[in-house]
Amino acid sequence: MKYFKRKVFKPEEARVLSDAIAKGFWKNPNKRLDNIRLLSVELSKVNNVSPPTVILVDSIPSSQYDLVAKCIILNTPSLVSFLHQFVFHKFNGYVPPAFFEDYARAYALGLFYTCAPQSFKKAAKEGKLIHVDPEDKDI
Repeated sequence: MKYFKRKVFKPEEARVLSDAIAKGFWKNPNKRLDNIRLLSVELSKVNNVSPPTVILVDSIPSSQYDLVAKCIILNTPSLVSFLHQFVFHKFNGYVPPAFFEDYARAYALGLFYTCAPQSFKKAAKEGKLIHVDPEDKDI
C-alpha cells in the first residue's frame, strides 16, 4: 500500500507543517525535539485538542503514545514518528484498532510527502522510511 499517496490530513495541518519547514524547522539537529514540541502545539490548535507532552526516551525500541498520560514518547527526534504518534493523540484512541495503524501511517507519510517532497524522496531512497519501498517508481 502506498501510504504516502493517501491524504487523510486536514489542509490546515499541511499548512502548519509547510510553514514550519519553510522557517527552517528541521535544519538544526540540536533543536529538533524543541521544534517537534512547537509543531505539536500548532497541530493541536488546528485539531482543537490540548497539546500532548512530547518526550525523548532513547532506550525504547520504537516511539509510542501513552493515551492515559497524553504523552508522545519518541525514541529519536523523528518528524515521521512524531506525526504517526500525533494521530493517536488527535483522535484520543477513537479509531477502530484494525484501521488505526494504517491511518496513522497514511497520515504521517502523506503529510511528510505533501509538505516536504524532496526530503521525503531523499529519506525514502536512503531506506529511512518504514512502509515505503526505496525502489518505488512513484517516489
